[in-house]
This record gives sequence, C-alpha cells and structure tokens, in this order.
Amino acid sequence: MTNQDFEQFWQAITVIEAQEMLIGIKVADFPHYKKSTREKLSKDLHKQAYPREYENRKSITAKELGALING
Repeated sequence: MTNQDFEQFWQAITVIEAQEMLIGIKVADFPHYKKSTREKLSKDLHKQAYPREYENRKSITAKELGALING
C-alpha cells in the first residue's frame, strides 16, 4: 500500500466516524446544550462528515436533527 492510498483511507475513516457521530447524537440530549455549543458541534461534525458538500451550511435545530434521525 502506498502512502497516498493510506492517506485516502485515513481521510475516509474520519468522514465515516463523523457521519456515525451525527447519527449517534441523541435527540433528547441535543436540546440541553447551549445554543453556541449546539451550533459549534453541528458545524464541526457536518464539516467532517460531508467535506465535499459543505459550503457555509447553517447549524441545524433540535427539531431538524430529530427529523433527520427519525426519517
């Protein structure tokens, strides 16, 4: 395995872990965070989970997160 292949796999792992964390956030816990903490957490995880699609994405609300998780 070349260093370039390894780097690509490593970056993919980071994306997959961030996507799992987004799914794993419990809806019951999210509203208890301060607004600034919620916005930072949401923004940071979205940047990591969807690096190609991220462009000035706004933070999501607890209702929006619940709708995403519950389908």
